[in-house]
Amino acid sequence: MTPALEIFAQTIKAAREKKGLSQRALAAKTGATQSHISKIEAGAVDLQTSSLIEIARALDLELMLIPRALLPAAQALQRGMEPEAPSPLESLVGESLDRLARKVEAKARRSNASQSDVLHTLTNTIADLRRLRLGTREVDQIQRLIGQIMHALDATTVGGRLPNEKHSITEASQSLEAYAQQLRALRNAIAHGMIDSPSAPQGAYQLNEDDGHG
Repeated sequence: MTPALEIFAQTIKAAREKKGLSQRALAAKTGATQSHISKIEAGAVDLQTSSLIEIARALDLELMLIPRALLPAAQALQRGMEPEAPSPLESLVGESLDRLARKVEAKARRSNASQSDVLHTLTNTIADLRRLRLGTREVDQIQRLIGQIMHALDATTVGGRLPNEKHSITEASQSLEAYAQQLRALRNAIAHGMIDSPSAPQGAYQLNEDDGHG
C-alpha cells in the first residue's frame, strides 16, 4: 500500500464511521459492493476519480485541488472543526444525564397531562447539556440537581415514598418542576458564560439527605 492510498483509506473509514454507516450501507449509497468498500478501506484498490467522487459525496465530503502550500492551513481548519473528546468530568456527568434521560422517558410513558410540560423541559435540557463544555463547578451543580430530580421523579410516582413520608405527591410534583427550572437556568448560565450568577431559588422542599434538618 502506498502512503497516499493509506491516508485515503484511513480518511474514508473514519468518515464512514463518523456518519454511523456500515460498509454495507455505504456500498448501497454508492452502488458498490460491501467487499469493494472493504478493499478500499484496506488500501487494496486504486480508485478511478469518478468512483472517488461518488464515495466522497456519500460521506458529505468534497474533493478539491489546492496549492500544496495551503495544505497545512486546510488541515488545521479541519482539526478545528472536529469536536474535542469529552473530559473525564464530562463523561461522568454524561452517564448521570443518561440515567436521568431514561427515568424521564419511563416517567413520560405513564405520566398524566399535568406533568408533560416539566418532562418535556427536562428532555430538552438534558439534550442541551450534552453539547456544552463543562468544568468542575458546572459538573458539581449539575450532579446535585440530577440527584434531586431523580428523587423527585421517584416521589411523584403513585405509591412512591418520600423521605420520612412527610410530603405529599403534590408537593413532590411542585419540587420536581422547581428543580427542572433550576437545571434549565443552570444550562442557560453555562451556555452564556454566566455560571457565577446567583442560583435559582430552591424547590418547595429538599429531597436529599438534609431533608428535615435545620
